[in-house]
Amino acid sequence: MNNAEMPPPARYKLSFVVGQLLRREALITVPIILQTQDWKKTKEQITADHLFQHRTASSERRFLAEIIKRLSTLSLAELEYFSQASVTEQGYLLWLAACRQYRFIAEFAEEVIREKFLIMSPELTHTDFDVFVSGKAGWHPELTEITDATMKKLRQNLFKMIEEAELTVNGRIEQCLFSWELEKILNAKTPSEIRLFPAFSSDSFV
Repeated sequence: MNNAEMPPPARYKLSFVVGQLLRREALITVPIILQTQDWKKTKEQITADHLFQHRTASSERRFLAEIIKRLSTLSLAELEYFSQASVTEQGYLLWLAACRQYRFIAEFAEEVIREKFLIMSPELTHTDFDVFVSGKAGWHPELTEITDATMKKLRQNLFKMIEEAELTVNGRIEQCLFSWELEKILNAKTPSEIRLFPAFSSDSFV
């Protein structure tokens, strides 16, 4: 099959304009899903008890739908690990969930954040985002179909997520250091999901 016959890549999902890392919502949701082991029952309990305490029902529904989409990418074992992990590693797992849910975020993580980390270019700027989007737009027309205001919101939310996940501090990329338990989770996939973080692979020094 030549390049002309290759099907276009799947469209990016670009709905991460809701919230940022959603740590507070995750801390409410994870114990319930571990107890019920049923996403429908979890959603019903959070809604019935108004656990997120958002000012409007519509806001609560949006945030609940978003956190369930992200957390449902994690396995039961990964959710159990989240429930007892350090604050830092909880942030890493929430970043992992966002990457699994949104290929756009995963590609930015691997192709921009980790690449800049590996070449020791630690400053992460809005220009990096803009150049990334420009490079992807030829294959992903959905990036040109959204308004400038929506693109700005996506960039704002993504950079806030990166900061909340402690991948950057004051705009500088920081190396992630994992416990052996989390490193095992990240290495369980092929290729290793360590590629989604500014970190060295376990075989980097072999």
